[in-house]
Amino acid sequence: MKHFFSFSIWCRWVALGMLVLLGATARAQAPDWQQALAITTATGSTSEVTATAVDASGNVYVAGSFQGTVGFGSVTLTSAVNYAGFVAKWDPTAGTWVWAQPLATTQSAYVTTLAVQGTSLYVGGLFIDAITLGNITLAGAGSYRGFVAKLSDSGPTARFVWAQAIGGTAYDYVLGLAVQGSSVYVVGALSSPTVSFGPATVTNSGYSTGFVAKLLDAGASASYAWVQAVGSPGQSRLGAVAVLGANVYVAGSFAGPATCGSTTLASSSTNDTDVLVARLTDAGTSASFAWARQAGGTGPDRATALAVAGSSVYVAGDVASATNVFGSTSLASLGRSDAFVAKLTDSGPTGSFAWAQLAGGAGYEAVTALAVQAPSVYLSGYATSAQARFGTTTLAGLGDYDAFAARLLDAGSSGSFVWARQAGSSGSDEATTLVLRGTQVVVGGYAAGRPRFGPLVLGTAGTATFGFLATITDAAALAVAPRLLPAGAVSLFPNPAHGTATVQLHAGTGPAVFTIIDAQGRTLRTQTTAPDSNAALDLTGFAPGLYAVRVAAGGRTATHRLVVE
Repeated sequence: MKHFFSFSIWCRWVALGMLVLLGATARAQAPDWQQALAITTATGSTSEVTATAVDASGNVYVAGSFQGTVGFGSVTLTSAVNYAGFVAKWDPTAGTWVWAQPLATTQSAYVTTLAVQGTSLYVGGLFIDAITLGNITLAGAGSYRGFVAKLSDSGPTARFVWAQAIGGTAYDYVLGLAVQGSSVYVVGALSSPTVSFGPATVTNSGYSTGFVAKLLDAGASASYAWVQAVGSPGQSRLGAVAVLGANVYVAGSFAGPATCGSTTLASSSTNDTDVLVARLTDAGTSASFAWARQAGGTGPDRATALAVAGSSVYVAGDVASATNVFGSTSLASLGRSDAFVAKLTDSGPTGSFAWAQLAGGAGYEAVTALAVQAPSVYLSGYATSAQARFGTTTLAGLGDYDAFAARLLDAGSSGSFVWARQAGSSGSDEATTLVLRGTQVVVGGYAAGRPRFGPLVLGTAGTATFGFLATITDAAALAVAPRLLPAGAVSLFPNPAHGTATVQLHAGTGPAVFTIIDAQGRTLRTQTTAPDSNAALDLTGFAPGLYAVRVAAGGRTATHRLVVE
């Protein structure tokens, strides 16, 4: 016991030392771009990255679209149509592409969202006419239809397992995905008069209707559990979704009164949209809205990104109103359209805005992606202003549209920008997606010509558009900020134990990896279990003493002490 206690104290002192050292470094100088990678394109070809995800091993999954011939290392993809979708896997440690494959090469598809859990990869977007994904064909309807598909990653390759079409005869699409255990949550917008989700049907109440649906992944197939819609005589759409336990958070926009269950939101304008943030409670085979909030002003305002950490809900997008209201906070416009990020506190029966920040200049700025590792909030997007302000940092314009990445610090009742970095060329460049990988901020998007990422330059002379991945190492913020599982998500018993112990995952906790660690920090045993289940830990041969059991699920961790007798 004394040995284990000494080891624990030593770890705490090392972490504290790193925090002090790295915190001082962060104040002295903001991090810059460390790595940049282009999807190679042949003459007359184009590509773009629109979605990314990171698995537990640190592999980065990339999705987007291309036209013509593009290269992912030794893999070449060729398409005869515009907007052929692709999915690829990148190993940042080795700096190589593992595999890449098109959704289809003779049929148009646009990927908007991506999620990963274990070896399962989920993609969503829209397609035109019929499309064949592997050996699965989704029927067309004479217009755009949304889709959700699952791929299985076998290591060197991937294959399609199942796919679902979403939509009717008009313009319907998928914009966001979130996965927890066997539940796949999908959001988007519907323009068709009626759209079926298994046994349920959504009736379009206006120009478009935002929806959130839950699919149950049964392995080789999937079926709908429930669907909920945001009703409005004007328009509504949901562009982002995040899930934590039984809480499902959605964000988007609406024009005209919007109905979210028993809550009705009044529009600030008869023509333009307001920001919408809401929480639903997932009851398994049904769901209901718990609360809904709006933000913005009389101009066109929308939410495009969402992230959750405990009871803190972060939403981001762009606002174009002269005065933008977030709860009790009013922010004056900085230009034609400003990037925004706001925090709400979910108290259970209601959600309330805690703070909001704008960034921008005289032109157009917007946030496209959001990731949180408390207390740090990371954003990516685009800026057109010659002088775009992010707190005390000003980014001088590089060209038409510039990509940016930024970090804010959440201080509880307030938030402030810590740093911001831009990238781009004289043409149009945009960061469309952002994920966190260890101490790296991984940003994806598209660029033209020869864009600069700090000291790094990509591409060749010309105007061809190509997809990119780039990283910023932010060790000061990310190295000492573990993402923790919610309290009560994991139970360990009996404790003390002899021969065997049981780890229980409570409802809403996805599949987990258990690691048993001794007092010297050595990994003794690792095993995986299914969602919401029990796992028996074999302690045969373990000497009596104190151990640590680390549980990793959904990108979050929890550590429990275990006494072996």
